Amino acid sequence: MEPVVLERVREFVLPHLVDRGVELVELVLGRTGSRLVLRFLVDKRGGITLDEVSALNRLIGDGLESLDIVPEPYIIEVSSPGLDRPLKTPEDFRRARGERVRITTREAVGGRVDFVGEVGEVNEGEVTIFQREGSRFTVSFDKIAKAVRMIEI
Repeated sequence: MEPVVLERVREFVLPHLVDRGVELVELVLGRTGSRLVLRFLVDKRGGITLDEVSALNRLIGDGLESLDIVPEPYIIEVSSPGLDRPLKTPEDFRRARGERVRITTREAVGGRVDFVGEVGEVNEGEVTIFQREGSRFTVSFDKIAKAVRMIEI
């Protein structure tokens, strides 16, 4: 049941998100006690607001209710992935383009394993980071041990 339900939910929700310039980062079907929980992580360039998340929650809930896609009682949770969420996929880095990040690599790149800089070019295999002092480095995703946005207050 779960893969079919998830695919039907995804088919319903994606056009609505695209129309609003919102990306579906993750969709998970789980359980809380005996109830199904549909968890949507959504984001957009520049971040998503609480009002937008709330509006999407209503839109998705009303749409799923009218289409009767989910065969048993369920709860919907729509939220942002959060600023401190680790960057793992090329798409995560694309969303962070132009933002400052901290990357720790599994092995030395140019004699270093820790880097702080601005996300530049991103392709399927690697990311380029520009550092304040003018240097840049390119690292393949398989060498990244950890990457997070730098939250500046």
